[in-house]
Amino acid sequence: METDLQNDLNGIYNLYGKLKWREKTVINSRFAYMPIKIIDKLLPKRGKIIDLGCGHGAMTNYLALKNSERTITGIDLSASRIEIAEKSVGNRENIKYVVSDAVEYEFENAQGVLLCEILNILTFDKQKKLLEICYNGLSKDGVLIFKDVKKENSYRYYTIFIIELIVIIIQKCCLFLLRLLSKKLEKKFDEFFSLYFGKRTYQLKPNFSTKEKIEKMLSEIGFKYENITFQNKFFYPQIMYYCVKK
Repeated sequence: METDLQNDLNGIYNLYGKLKWREKTVINSRFAYMPIKIIDKLLPKRGKIIDLGCGHGAMTNYLALKNSERTITGIDLSASRIEIAEKSVGNRENIKYVVSDAVEYEFENAQGVLLCEILNILTFDKQKKLLEICYNGLSKDGVLIFKDVKKENSYRYYTIFIIELIVIIIQKCCLFLLRLLSKKLEKKFDEFFSLYFGKRTYQLKPNFSTKEKIEKMLSEIGFKYENITFQNKFFYPQIMYYCVKK
């Protein structure tokens, strides 16, 4: 990892205070597979920015620290993740976090939206609905940075598909069994699981999309888009788009 990026990461860790090693690992992994410098460069340097599926707030914090003229709202369905993210805010006024389902969170006049690794945990009909929410919530010439796993015929894709499928099966089976025993145990497990793996309310299987399907949705909604190439340091295939509302 580059020295300046490591310094940024250390600065973000300091915002949270004392973190458990598991939480620090999750935050660190966020930076490992996110081309954060490219995302920072592509997003507007000022104005309202919405980070949908912000998790523990690592990327949200990075963007807010890089430019104080950004007013950033991090959205995540996991209350346990947002609870940790809120510890990092301190007295800063250009960043806040909200517990909400991204598919139900509506906003307006945003200059930028960040949507990373979220579509694949939604059903295909909700994927398009979320992209439409992003489009409607952006101001004219507003920017959407969209990144997700790319469905393709490769061992890397099938590896992540199997991993995700196993995670979903474990979650659903545990929640079902605990529901039979105790609602309290079910709730505690759901909070623990979502803290490290995210909320998967709609997901029954991995819903990854091909490049062609993604571009078809973006075109139908009205985005002008450009495929962004970047060095993929993670093991699974990724795809990223710079989208503009016209």
